[in-house]
Amino acid sequence: MKIVIAGGTIVDGSGGRPYRGDLVIEGEKIARIIRREAASAWVDADFRGSEESAKAAEDFRGSEESARGSEDFRRPEESVWVDADFRRKAASAWADADFRREAENAWADEDFQQADIVLSARGKLVLPGLIDMHSHADVTMPAYPAMENYLVQGITTLSVGHCSMGLCPIDHWYASQCLEEPALKALGCASKNGYDPGKPIVVRTEEMRRVAGRTLGFEIDWTTYEEFLNHMEKEGVGCNFRGYVSYGMLRLQAMNGDCERSATEEEIREMQRLLRRELDGGAYGMDCGFDYMPDLYATPEEVAKVAEVLKEYDGVLEAHTQHGTSRYGKEQPDHTAKDGIRELIEIGRKAGVRVHISHLPNDFLGAPAIDAEKSRESSREILEMIEAYKRMGVSVTWDVIPPNCMSMLSYPQLASFFAPLLTEEGGITPFVERLRRDKAYEAWILDCVETKQLDKIANIFPPFRRFLSDPQGERTSAIQIIRSACPEIQGKTLGELSEEWQLPNVQVILEILKRDPKAFYHSSHAPSVSGGEEVYLASPDASVGFDSTAADFSYNIAGYDFPLDTCPPNNFNAMIKYLKETTLPFEQAVYKASGHSADILGLKNRGRLLAGNYADVVILNPKTLEPAKDYAEPTKGPKGVDYVLVNGVFAVVDGRATHARSGKILRRGALQ
Repeated sequence: MKIVIAGGTIVDGSGGRPYRGDLVIEGEKIARIIRREAASAWVDADFRGSEESAKAAEDFRGSEESARGSEDFRRPEESVWVDADFRRKAASAWADADFRREAENAWADEDFQQADIVLSARGKLVLPGLIDMHSHADVTMPAYPAMENYLVQGITTLSVGHCSMGLCPIDHWYASQCLEEPALKALGCASKNGYDPGKPIVVRTEEMRRVAGRTLGFEIDWTTYEEFLNHMEKEGVGCNFRGYVSYGMLRLQAMNGDCERSATEEEIREMQRLLRRELDGGAYGMDCGFDYMPDLYATPEEVAKVAEVLKEYDGVLEAHTQHGTSRYGKEQPDHTAKDGIRELIEIGRKAGVRVHISHLPNDFLGAPAIDAEKSRESSREILEMIEAYKRMGVSVTWDVIPPNCMSMLSYPQLASFFAPLLTEEGGITPFVERLRRDKAYEAWILDCVETKQLDKIANIFPPFRRFLSDPQGERTSAIQIIRSACPEIQGKTLGELSEEWQLPNVQVILEILKRDPKAFYHSSHAPSVSGGEEVYLASPDASVGFDSTAADFSYNIAGYDFPLDTCPPNNFNAMIKYLKETTLPFEQAVYKASGHSADILGLKNRGRLLAGNYADVVILNPKTLEPAKDYAEPTKGPKGVDYVLVNGVFAVVDGRATHARSGKILRRGALQ
């Protein structure tokens, strides 16, 4: 198929100056690009409303009649063209003056006449497909292979397999991620107090295989990394992806599930064998998660020995470095995020391999109260340390989550606070019924909060523990009820209701549940380094990731009596939120999420709009571009992402996913 994208302003992913031009796509690749004229100051004007650049923006936008929406757009087989700048090949005249070319560009007329589709991009931005450098799509893609949440925000390529989470290898043991709750219930081993990514529930692989089909909707028919990739290739995937193998899963198999200790020399040799197998099967490298089981007990010496295998393959050692103060079953009160970063780089230096740092932290990650200047200074010190290692010859790259763009884990139902009690009572409904009739039960809950016996009553997810550990604190009081059937509750914070009802915050939560068991809440509990991210993003080395998972618009968030993780609005909107809210020049923001990320990943034919590259293309309307922010209905995509192509196939048309699965699996040794 031949597609012409005409008259758009091209932000090509190189970080260079945008220009107006046409893109010619043949099959799955970009055949040609013709430059028409430079676009001067329009970008920031359209995105930020700069008055000084208003004229440039107005000139850029083009005529209203040709910029209208393409609601009548039809796929090629339906043979209909709509927009004022759409023409069928049969029309052949191409009389519109905007499509005329000078003699030296005569080829363009032939391209237009021979095109199966001519798509007007006048008044719009044409970008390369964007890249999420920190995606957990691999742990949910068996259930959501179309990956619609990524596509509707212009993300076409993913780096997956982070924080030592993964679905392979699973020779003997399977570590649950965030989808397996129904399967674990069927096996009788589900957590009673919620999902904790740092403490996965481990079961025998054959047991998980036995129940997966009827509880999860897909069969677990793989063991190795190559078999997992083959499974996803057979299913078809919406985005391109390439990934790391989980060090935690290597540990789990080699140590026969006994991971609360250091590995023996024999077990290290077995991990090396398994790692070679997975690298031969297409993994790009190995990833660790030093805040999470089963990597909490892995020593630097152990990891370095296993990582030596990566050098044979020019593979990459990546890690979620140790942020917290718990390691080897002990507390390390003086440990800092900088110490964790240094540990990873030293492991890479000793093993002689390249290093990539996931969601680069600083010493203020997740702190309840952050001095922005101290946070910025911490980030500067960490960047200086990284530069010092690079001068020593260590190859170090990294990504950062932009401010307020974390995309993983959200429990919007207020009842989620009390996950263990919901499990004991059999769901939200029986829990609330007991609350209403049993005053002693309510008093016992309040006493558990007062005496800090949170294991008995509270969801294990860290924000819930923080809220209930400081029930009258500022962050807890700021929790807002964002959806309720009771008008006297809707839109108010716990602090406001506490003052109105003359009750402490925890009792307010219980009172709300008695009035409306299905109430939804929102609070800004996502970890942030407040100020420090801006320092990181300003660095020329920055790439961006969102800690995201694969999901589709069919994801049901309100049909369960047991509240489940629903993913926040960022999971469908984070990339657009980043592009809209960053203080970086637009073309630089795009570069960090496209060309620069592709360079880090070794993807030579993606990330930039160049002839010969794969046709991963995004068309944005700057006049309507806006992320959705509805925490009660988080599966809403952004506005203004009009079209997305993945490998030359339309994956999004007029802002709606087409359900095409034209992504490619980018295996090591055959990266595309």
